[in-house]
Amino acid sequence: MKVVRPQAGYRKLFRQQLLAEKPSSVLDVGAGGGEMVRWLWSEAIEAVGLEADPGLAAPESGIQCGRAELMPFEDNAFDFVVSEFSLHHFDNAAAVLREAMRVARRGVMILDMWYDTSRPDQCAAKALDEWFKHQDRCTGMVHANSYTADQLHTLMADMDVRYRLQTMLTPVPLADEGWQPEAEIYLERHAACCASDASLQALKQKIAADGITDDGALVLTVGLD
Repeated sequence: MKVVRPQAGYRKLFRQQLLAEKPSSVLDVGAGGGEMVRWLWSEAIEAVGLEADPGLAAPESGIQCGRAELMPFEDNAFDFVVSEFSLHHFDNAAAVLREAMRVARRGVMILDMWYDTSRPDQCAAKALDEWFKHQDRCTGMVHANSYTADQLHTLMADMDVRYRLQTMLTPVPLADEGWQPEAEIYLERHAACCASDASLQALKQKIAADGITDDGALVLTVGLD
């Protein structure tokens, strides 16, 4: 039986929260191929996407090319600025949040991955995620480790704004075939850079001892009561 990963459920809840605010216009930061923008259009909401990769930007699809740290929009240009699973891809998350608050009239909503480190199976998942991201950074990709709730509280402390932080976890077990083949590919691809068989074997031992479950998610909401 195919295991359904929980990310779609987190995304659904996030979007329900956004719809409950009845926005008339939304900017999606880190828009990728524009799936969020198309969904917003289907809900009769004016939407624009911002994407740093020029290969993905397509003005005819509502996706503009630009950096999240310096958004090419006027102050208060959109009711809401949102981002789904992109926070860990930004060079400077604090700068992105400040820009989002500048551009948003009403609020900012951020969805990103999160791990409940009170659980051994989530600690194993976090360690595996950080192993993959370390290899990506060796190739020059911006791929930061996922933010903890404490790190985001610290980040927001200097901004003097109202905010809420919500965490979600549906602890779906990850089977070996759900991650080991990709890890072996990474190991081969990055062997000359920084990956090592010893580091992967240590991860396998940790996962065998503690188990592993899929990542959770957090929602950072800025500017709403």
